[in-house]
Parts: sequence; C-alpha cells; structure tokens
Amino acid sequence: MNPNELKYLWASPENGLSLEKANQFATKAIAQVNRERRRRQGLLVYVFVMVPLVTLFAGWQMVSHRIDWEEAWPATLILAAQWITALALLRIFRQSPATLAAQDSIRATVEKLAQQTRARCRELQTLLGLFLVAIPLTSFAIHQLQESGKMRPHEAASAGMLFAAIIVGMGGWILFDLFARKLPEKRHLEDLMRDYR
Repeated sequence: MNPNELKYLWASPENGLSLEKANQFATKAIAQVNRERRRRQGLLVYVFVMVPLVTLFAGWQMVSHRIDWEEAWPATLILAAQWITALALLRIFRQSPATLAAQDSIRATVEKLAQQTRARCRELQTLLGLFLVAIPLTSFAIHQLQESGKMRPHEAASAGMLFAAIIVGMGGWILFDLFARKLPEKRHLEDLMRDYR
C-alpha cells in the first residue's frame, strides 16, 4: 500500500473518511493482507514438502552408502537446522494476525498491517539465520565427503558451485526483501502508529 496514501488516511480528522474512501481503503488493505497470507502459506507448504523429502533422501544416502556418524554429522546438523527453521516458520505463521474485516477501523487495519509486516520480517530473519548456519556446515560436509572418498573432486566442485548459486540467489532475494522492502515498510507503519496514537 502506498505510504503517502496511508499517511493521508491516518492524518484525516479523526480518521473520518467518506464511506466510499473508507471502503476503498478497506478493500485494498484486505487484498494486500490476503495476498501476503497466501504467499506465506505457499512458503510453508513448500518448506514442509521439501524438508521431509530432503531428510528422506539424506537418510537413504547414508544407508545405501554406509556413511557412519563421523562422516555424516555435518549433514545431520544441516537437517536439524532445516527442521528447526520449518517449525519456527510455522510458529510465526500461527502467531500472525487474523485476516482483516471490512468493518475494521483505519486504526485497526493499520495495526494489523504492521503486525503482518513484523511477522514477515521475522520469517525472513529466520530464513537468513538458516543460510548463515548452512554455509559453514555445508562447506565442511562437502570437504568431509571428499576427504573420506565418498565424493570425487569434480563432484565436490559441482556440489560447491551449486551450493554457492543457491546461497547467492536465495540469500540475495531474502536480503533484498528484508532490507529494501519489509524493514522500511515496518518502520513506516510503526512511525504512523507512534505519531498518531
């Protein structure tokens, strides 16, 4: 939602708008909240499909290649970090605000938008934390597999390049979304709440 538009609506006398303008504002806000909620639901579904699949694949690899704990502990820690992240995302989603109602006041609507933005920031920070933990663990796991002879040098190089591409691509998107979009939006909404409380 346009920050200037929000500021104008918030600063209007007693937030008293014509019925038409109030309805337009409510419609836009509801559409934004629903769109964001669907996006976050999609992320949760993706995470809770991929993490079990990755866990099953890793378990199958360990059994089929007879990899012992000394070789597998970095990969086990990576899987644990993924499960912790998935559960943290589920908890954040459950704590996020309920959907907006058309009859909500402008104040209630802005408060819910701020709550939703804070929840999205926590999600992005959680994902960023997973990436920061995964970088040294994955690097060490690739090195360990190469040293033990379970991975040939060219396979290790390919795995390293793939991992680097994922880190740069996904990590860059998370950083952009967090610092260029969500944190400024969160600050703006919180400033509105503070200024006009």
